[in-house]
Amino acid sequence: MTSIDALALRDWLAQLGFEEGVLIHKDDRVEHSEMIWPEGGRVVVCAQREEEPSIVPAGIGNVYVVTDDPDEVYRTAREMGATISRELMDTGYGSRDFTVRSPDGHSLSFGTYDGAEESD
Repeated sequence: MTSIDALALRDWLAQLGFEEGVLIHKDDRVEHSEMIWPEGGRVVVCAQREEEPSIVPAGIGNVYVVTDDPDEVYRTAREMGATISRELMDTGYGSRDFTVRSPDGHSLSFGTYDGAEESD
């Protein structure tokens, strides 16, 4: 099982626009950490370990981050050399979004879609 470098991933997320949150180290391993999206929400980043099967291997997770300015996040991702797996586009459901791959292989989509409209 390959362990992700949680500290490097936290740095990458910070470059993308996330803010530092909780960070708990134990024996030089990140046991728990959180990165906060300034517009609301957070992601948890920690080391993968065999005794914790709920932490999925790299390349399986998908995260959607709501933002009012996906164009700016896209520019930031491009400038930092991130791998863009789906280009910035307007969707058929009224969102403007794109998808980037994190260094550990997970997909992070950023867009304006903040949930389905409630029907009467």
